[in-house]
Amino acid sequence: MKGKSYGERMELEAMIFLQAAENGIKYAKRKVNGTIAKDLGLKGKGKYLADGFDYSSIDNFDTMSQHLQEATQVALSMLK
Repeated sequence: MKGKSYGERMELEAMIFLQAAENGIKYAKRKVNGTIAKDLGLKGKGKYLADGFDYSSIDNFDTMSQHLQEATQVALSMLK
């Protein structure tokens, strides 16, 4: 492993994928910020997610936790 934080993230992702599989979810996608930005029509860099996309149509996006905002960004990128 590259480092402790990388290992922790991989363990968490593995638990999420396992729980999804046990609940009958057959398709799960893992995305990094650059891929999300590219899918949303931005330059393929994660830094453009913060201010390069208009989230005004999503109620309370600014007050969401960072994790919920990231989940919303992934969901939007999957719709494109």
